[in-house]
Amino acid sequence: MIEAKYANLCPICKKDLATEEIALNKCEEKNKPLCYAKEEEIINEFFSFFEKAIGKPRALQKFWAKRILRGESFAAVAPTGIGKSSFGITMALFFAKKGKKSYLIFPTTLLVQQSLETINKISEKLKEEVLYYYGGMKEKEEFFEKLKNKEFKILLTTTQFLAKHFDDLKGITFDFIFVDDVDAILKASRNIDRILSLLGFYYDGKWKGKGILMVSTATAKKGKKAELFRQLLNFDIGSSYFTIRNIEDVYIEGENEAEIKKLLNKLKKGVIIYARSIEECEKWYEKLKDEFKIGLVTSKSKEAFEKF
Repeated sequence: MIEAKYANLCPICKKDLATEEIALNKCEEKNKPLCYAKEEEIINEFFSFFEKAIGKPRALQKFWAKRILRGESFAAVAPTGIGKSSFGITMALFFAKKGKKSYLIFPTTLLVQQSLETINKISEKLKEEVLYYYGGMKEKEEFFEKLKNKEFKILLTTTQFLAKHFDDLKGITFDFIFVDDVDAILKASRNIDRILSLLGFYYDGKWKGKGILMVSTATAKKGKKAELFRQLLNFDIGSSYFTIRNIEDVYIEGENEAEIKKLLNKLKKGVIIYARSIEECEKWYEKLKDEFKIGLVTSKSKEAFEKF
């Protein structure tokens, strides 16, 4: 190959580009790949952070990271167990290191508590930056004082908190919002307005905004308000279905005790039975407790679920 230099054509250092550099796909001046994107450095930094916190990221998690760190909002559609929640938590911790604010919204109190435990395991240093709220906690007065003074980098709450206490959130703009179950958000269309407001969207001749939104799988009907996500954040929310899962969904018509016991014996690795009321839960607990190792989970008692 004839050696040559192309004057001022290196895309990295803007100086001369040699044929040898082209062959190696590397800028000798900056010691970086010629096709190096400007956000690649922070993406690689996040991958390193993720690996130390959780483990080696999956290909899908790498794809999500690239989108977020490019400033894109999107809906993550993936089977249960892929790691959407752990990804959202790790991204929030990464942003906290950069001085940015994140809001993680979960459908239940139990998931808020589990996420808090995950954060504490990942980062002892950053746990002081985390503010959380769930029903039954004792430090509510302290929570609202810190929220008012914006003394946090990461906020964890339920969807219900967003609806009930939105006035307490006004004036706070988040760089990143992760919604663990977008179906719960879509049940009240005003929640969409609330999230867009917290992302810093405002109208000045045209809609302008600042933050990034990531929502997990959606199976509910979208509703007209959900179109705002497409118009303002350039992504759509729709129905999804999964073809690879290690979970079986079973519906039993009527109160067939023999059929339930047959299923419990067949699905030995773990079963969650959903009932229509607490009374019905208690009834089935009494019927099954002598034959199976079984617990009772209600809004007031979640200890059995934690053991499960």
